[in-house]
Amino acid sequence: MCEIIAIIEPPQEIVAVVEATTEVTSLNEIELLKIYEQGKEDFYHGKNTN
Repeated sequence: MCEIIAIIEPPQEIVAVVEATTEVTSLNEIELLKIYEQGKEDFYHGKNTN
């Protein structure tokens, strides 16, 4: 199960809290960074949702 919560307050950066629970392993730092960077890119391209 993976739960992502993002708080977007322009022009500030995206603040993301990622909680991951899996049977084998949880998300590692590289995967968390990819999620953050994708969210930031989506925000700057107007893909944010409320």
